[in-house]
Amino acid sequence: MWQSTDERLSAEEIARSMGDRLEARAPLGFGNTQGLVVFEGNCPNTTLPILHKRRRVLKETFYPLFPRSS
Repeated sequence: MWQSTDERLSAEEIARSMGDRLEARAPLGFGNTQGLVVFEGNCPNTTLPILHKRRRVLKETFYPLFPRSS
C-alpha cells in the first residue's frame, strides 16, 4: 500500500500521535491491532482511534468519520 518504508512510518506516526491524544491506552487500536475495519452498524475497538474516537483535544472536539455507537 505504501510506496516506501519512510511513507509507511510517516503514516504510522501520524496515526500514533493523534491516537495518543484520543486513546492513550490504545493509540493504534486495542492490542495494537492497527485495524482499518468499519462495519455498517459499528466500528470495532481494534480499529485506529482516529477513525472512531470522539474526544476534546486541545480545546477542540475531534469528530471521527465513523463514530462508535454506545
